[in-house]
Amino acid sequence: MSNFFTTTPICCPSRVSILSGRYAHNTGAIANSKAGWCGKGTYWQGPGQNHSLPVFMKAGGYKTGIFGKELNVNTDNYISPGWDRFFVLGGTSEGHYYRNWFNDQGHRLQLNDSDYMTSVIEQRALSWLKDVTNDENSEPFFAYIAPHAPHVIATPAPGSYNMFEGLEAPRFPSWNYSTEGKHWLIQAQPPLTDYAVTVSDELYRNRLKTLVGVDRLMQSVVKLLTERGVIDDTYFMFTSDHGFHLGEFRMPYFKAQPYDTDLRVPFYIRGPGVKAGRVSNAIGLNIDIASTILDLADIPPPPAHVVKLDGRSLKEVLVANSTGHVGTPADWRYLFLFEFWFGTHDYLPTFGPYDHHIIAAWNNTYKGIRTIPLNQQQDSFGEQSGQAARLPPAIQYHQLKYVEFEDNVNFKEFYN
Repeated sequence: MSNFFTTTPICCPSRVSILSGRYAHNTGAIANSKAGWCGKGTYWQGPGQNHSLPVFMKAGGYKTGIFGKELNVNTDNYISPGWDRFFVLGGTSEGHYYRNWFNDQGHRLQLNDSDYMTSVIEQRALSWLKDVTNDENSEPFFAYIAPHAPHVIATPAPGSYNMFEGLEAPRFPSWNYSTEGKHWLIQAQPPLTDYAVTVSDELYRNRLKTLVGVDRLMQSVVKLLTERGVIDDTYFMFTSDHGFHLGEFRMPYFKAQPYDTDLRVPFYIRGPGVKAGRVSNAIGLNIDIASTILDLADIPPPPAHVVKLDGRSLKEVLVANSTGHVGTPADWRYLFLFEFWFGTHDYLPTFGPYDHHIIAAWNNTYKGIRTIPLNQQQDSFGEQSGQAARLPPAIQYHQLKYVEFEDNVNFKEFYN
């Protein structure tokens, strides 16, 4: 999909939205901390998880397994509801690719200097997939494989150290650029120094090198499922929890901004009824993933009085129906909400390691709307639908963004 977005551009809140099918303002998980309702003892890691994708899949007859990063504040003895196999990165291990610890089915597993994190996740996922696809098991399976890569500190995968030499981070028009039309955090950024550019480009290359390990993991999974004869009955989805900027608006690296570098994420799907090479231009969101998986698995969504999912199934957008038709429906969304929180007025600005650039502050809290005209969401841009024709001309024909910041000047951004 060419227009896939996260609704909250930071780790844990986005991952909770993926697993719940709900906006962060509905899950309560708004930050990467227990204080942000993203850890043990919070509403989400408790009652909220009882209404999550693995619970629904397990109730629908699926074997379920999670491997890699779940939340940001995990403990070594807690197993989230719905998972038959639970192998998740420990909360205090984040950012390290060696010597991690994992919650391995409720027991702490400490890794050593030779255990590369992505490779360990690959080994555990393959072991479980072998078990659930053997001749004695007839139940379908749902695997949630979440490598930490390419998260900073972005330690290269074994064998990738000499790859991607000379590559630079993309130089978009916003690279090393600032303007009074942006909020305080952007206006406060000094120009990138030569050192900051060098380190930012190095991080870009190292992130690519970590993805070599992810490529190997994916190849191993595809190879195993092919050998087991289930590849043609299996859907694969590939996406991320948020985007990332590398030099845009003078910020050497980070996320959490209301711009497409941080909101837009990849989304690929393979499986029965999915036409190879087709690109859908429909708006897709991280909150759609749970509804989509349930739909593909023929599992009805939970009743609205139990929990109301905010997302919408992407099946009709991505998978051909019985007549072979697939495309963006005339009543598809033309806008979506995105949101981000960063603490209270008591929070001091957070600085990154490169020349003391500010990467976050309390007034980088916002809500925004992003629009894409319906005619630009068709596989081939064409006539507006009846719904689109009833919209104001600006929304019919232009991509727009409006953002309101919760700061002391009530700053707003609006542009196409």
